[in-house]
Amino acid sequence: MLQIFRVAGIPVRVDASWLLVFALIWFLPDLTPAAAWLDAATAAALFFASVFLHELSHVAVARRNGMRVGSIRLHVFGGVSELPAEPPPRAEFLIAAVGPLTSLAIAAVCYGLGRTLAGIAWAAALTGYLTAINLIVGLINLVPGLPLDGGRLLRAMLWRWSGRVEWATRWAGRAGSLFAVVLIGLGALRAAGGELTGGLWFIVIGLSLGHAARASVEMASTRDLEHAA
Repeated sequence: MLQIFRVAGIPVRVDASWLLVFALIWFLPDLTPAAAWLDAATAAALFFASVFLHELSHVAVARRNGMRVGSIRLHVFGGVSELPAEPPPRAEFLIAAVGPLTSLAIAAVCYGLGRTLAGIAWAAALTGYLTAINLIVGLINLVPGLPLDGGRLLRAMLWRWSGRVEWATRWAGRAGSLFAVVLIGLGALRAAGGELTGGLWFIVIGLSLGHAARASVEMASTRDLEHAA
């Protein structure tokens, strides 16, 4: 994990998995190798900026609700704003909701730019990629399962209803594990049907989300044992 800069005193760290972005970029046809890699580097940088804005929106709402943010961690599947303490249900709902809304807003802006620059092939392709990837990030993050933002929305609602954060975390984590299995299955079907890159995205993201969901459930179980003791 490499720290690259700070924003408002908060360290921003990048995982080595960002190197995978270059392998999964949609290259334009009929480009020289140098132009193709330049296109990939530009797309990766703009995707990085999009994910950073998504996480920065979480940070802004968290701080507005009186929460301290320990760090921002960015990886190939998105990012994580690390909060040293659990926010109360209402604050968690607001913090979680703003991320997908930001990604969807970025997708809308990129779509508008793409329509404006439709006559320029490379610009239209680049804005099309950014529209698609931010739309995917926004919609996937609305899925109600941890560690996605939708899972945090679900946890906030279950927590508010039950008054038990560990119980709410367990059920939101289990929903995340189920979604991960669905993603892996869809990825395998797409890869078998000839969409290797798209299938690879689904499988790798599914595996990562499944691991994070299990970690959330294990953390909730640990808290239960600590409280019982």
